Amino acid sequence: MRRIVVNGYTTQGFEGLADVFGRLGSIQPAGGAALSVYQHGRCVADLSFGDYSTSSRQVVFSVSKLLIAVALHKVAERGSLNLDTPLAKAWPDFGSAGGAGISVRDVMAHRTSLAALDVAMTAEDVLNGGDRSAVLNAAAGAHLLEGHGYHAVTYGTILEAVVEETLGISVSKLLKDEIATPLDVDLNLGAGSSDVCPLLFAEPAEVLIPGSPAQGRDGLLSALVNDPELFNSGAFLSAGLSSMGVVTTAAALARVMASTVGEVGGIRLLAPSTLDAMVQVRSAGVDEVLGVPTSFGSGPQLAFPRLPIGSSAFGHEGAGGSVAFADPGLALAVGFSTNLFPSAPGASPLFLGLLPTLRLVAREGIGVS
Repeated sequence: MRRIVVNGYTTQGFEGLADVFGRLGSIQPAGGAALSVYQHGRCVADLSFGDYSTSSRQVVFSVSKLLIAVALHKVAERGSLNLDTPLAKAWPDFGSAGGAGISVRDVMAHRTSLAALDVAMTAEDVLNGGDRSAVLNAAAGAHLLEGHGYHAVTYGTILEAVVEETLGISVSKLLKDEIATPLDVDLNLGAGSSDVCPLLFAEPAEVLIPGSPAQGRDGLLSALVNDPELFNSGAFLSAGLSSMGVVTTAAALARVMASTVGEVGGIRLLAPSTLDAMVQVRSAGVDEVLGVPTSFGSGPQLAFPRLPIGSSAFGHEGAGGSVAFADPGLALAVGFSTNLFPSAPGASPLFLGLLPTLRLVAREGIGVS
């Protein structure tokens, strides 16, 4: 156990959160963490420890998938994109390669055979666009799964192509225009290595990732995780992979999530009907790639055993420990980031330990027993 100092504040009713955050933080073997919490559209907790704050910029890995989903649903709400459009129409090159029977939404719900591709690639290949070539090479045999399988890399690969072909912009500009600029938050796809808080590894990097259930089933993912130190490199950070390359802060994540379930500073990103469509269960059960039960809407993760955020909540965890989620039933939104890569990729153990207290004080905050 180490001595830490918790910085920041909580509003009345959330004081206990700081105490638990500090006790759990003292168990974390290295690095720092930050937690930002909104309820009813206002910040009720802004906490951090270590050489870290809620303004520390961190690559948030697969939380990127959630942010892209929010942006795409905002575009769909305006009528600029139909998420049920066949992928072959939204991405003509995919259609020309023989792809059929799959919609854009199917990709967002992790329901296609493109989830994990059996290809041999290097990290350099993937960072330089080899993932898109791999998807096109697999297009002819692409089909819907009876169940679902996590699209660790190809989620971003495919949606990036859809955004470019349908909207005529990059995913980076999509996130800037639909989320970062309206909410005035620090959120970018990709960054220079000097602009990001470096990841620390509590265990030797070489023993961290090989235990990932998806290892060996997805050639694209395997190429990236063979050397986890890649994630601190300028090559990875500047590549801005759409599935895992967003660089942002805990404060920004909480503000974004709060604006999906209500107004923040007079801005609400998604209408209630759009939010309902995004969080409707599209996939549930044992994930064919990860080998564990998972649940997805059209992009967001829904509560499942490894991420028990609550039955009415939605969000996403990232391999490096970061988490963003919202619970409309509690008028709650949360952003969490850390620079300590957990031994089991996904939500930080600190965050998971904090969840019961977080939900308890949130329930008390709205008078729910």
